[in-house]
Amino acid sequence: ASEATPESVRIEASAARTVKTGKPMTNEDVLALKAAGFGDDFILTKVRTSQAGFVLDTLDLVKLKQAGVSEAVLGAMVQAAER
Repeated sequence: ASEATPESVRIEASAARTVKTGKPMTNEDVLALKAAGFGDDFILTKVRTSQAGFVLDTLDLVKLKQAGVSEAVLGAMVQAAER
């Protein structure tokens, strides 16, 4: 059993808050899901079914890529931000 750390609790609370309130999904939400171990399929579904509140300037995209977010997820984020 893994112990809940303040960081993991904050990440889970942030993800839950997005679902419960219907607030736009942000870069930080994607990073939180990635850090929590969610796979691309789940993150892609979440991006495609959520309101987009992404900030996708070049430096933001680099930060996401360096954090391990796949290009498939990044592409879905860009498409979601355009709708």
